[in-house]
Amino acid sequence: MRKRYRTFSGSYRQRIYTVLFEYQKGMCAICKRSERVTQKGKLVRLSMDHNHETNDIRGLLCRACNTGIGQFNEDPKALRNAAKYLETFN
Repeated sequence: MRKRYRTFSGSYRQRIYTVLFEYQKGMCAICKRSERVTQKGKLVRLSMDHNHETNDIRGLLCRACNTGIGQFNEDPKALRNAAKYLETFN
């Protein structure tokens, strides 16, 4: 689903979120688990991940995965190298 993140109103963004949430069955697009982080006793929503250059929406991610790809500056090569590293030493 290639939609622009910042160009939509809140209500339309909510509809996109709902469609993605149902499509992904409430699970993170990367780790395939539901969100596990809580704030003030309530489970937080999955994050609507988007490309920061194009604003294209990519999917919904849990807080851990969203933070993780951000720490790698959304660089697929760096993420692949990290995976290879872990596979080598695990």
